[in-house]
Amino acid sequence: MALAAGKRTTTSGLVTGPVNKAAINDGGIPYTGTTELLAAQARCDVVMMLANDIVRVALATTHLPLREVADAITVDGLESTLRIVHRALRDDFGIDAPRIAVLGLNPHAGEDGHLGHEERDLI
Repeated sequence: MALAAGKRTTTSGLVTGPVNKAAINDGGIPYTGTTELLAAQARCDVVMMLANDIVRVALATTHLPLREVADAITVDGLESTLRIVHRALRDDFGIDAPRIAVLGLNPHAGEDGHLGHEERDLI
């Protein structure tokens, strides 16, 4: 309902509350999170961002078991996420020239492959 209202009118944002994903899934409704639900309803790619007055952190993945995170990170996915974030920082946050830093997945950016290859091969 909120998504439909946002499409009909000009809105500044949508605030969602915490939900118990286990209870929803136990009720027979497959549900990983509101981010994915809104993306499916809006039929567009979205990025989850945590923001405050000092920093904005966008996530490369959403609502996955930790063991699946590294496999879910792809070059195409990162490029898409960075384009969405750059556009949002410019258009929605009013930052003319956004500076975006990309954090590594592994400690010390993989230590030249000793702690993983994601940074070298993907990130």
